[in-house]
Amino acid sequence: VSARIINGRETPATRSPFVKVLMRSGGSLFLCGGSLLTSKAVLTASHCVSRNPAQMPIVAAGRRFSVRRVRVHPRAVRNRSTGLITNDVAVLTLAKPTAKPTIGLLLSRAPVTQDTVEIFGFGLDQFGRSGTLRYGTAVVEEVSAGFLTTVYQSASQSDTCSGDSGGPAVYSYTDGAGEVRSGIVGTTSAGTTVDCTVGDVTYYVNLQSP
Repeated sequence: VSARIINGRETPATRSPFVKVLMRSGGSLFLCGGSLLTSKAVLTASHCVSRNPAQMPIVAAGRRFSVRRVRVHPRAVRNRSTGLITNDVAVLTLAKPTAKPTIGLLLSRAPVTQDTVEIFGFGLDQFGRSGTLRYGTAVVEEVSAGFLTTVYQSASQSDTCSGDSGGPAVYSYTDGAGEVRSGIVGTTSAGTTVDCTVGDVTYYVNLQSP
């Protein structure tokens, strides 16, 4: 199970709070996404990280930053029957701060079924290209204590796939005063199809869950 923005649009990485998370393992380099919660704290997926910070370079606005500390959710556990990882989140602390924008978690309102979320990632697009930040929209199909789920139903929507794990699902709404509130409500954890075709179900860790 892996998690690219399919049918997405390119967006400038230099002006966004989203970064590349790279992990070296067994001589290979794996790509994931992450979000700058602060100038030094990066939120990503637990399955995207190494316990050795030296193997976890972060790329923000074209610059590499070393990681000083890796903190994995203490209850990040893979379900043997479904393959899903409960609490699939981790926080990386950078050795030096970055001047890129930051983004917070949205806690003031929970998305519900049929709400739209924006998804971001550096993974493969529908043409097999990766490394460029892209975004798209997806419709929430189900909300549970553990996950938000979306279903890739048509080419008019977007989907995540290989290289997008750890990236954010961002929800926005207008409050009673007419002000737009926006923030991260989920991190990309897994999908149900390897080639991310129509019918793929994506699971985002529900960051509003206790």
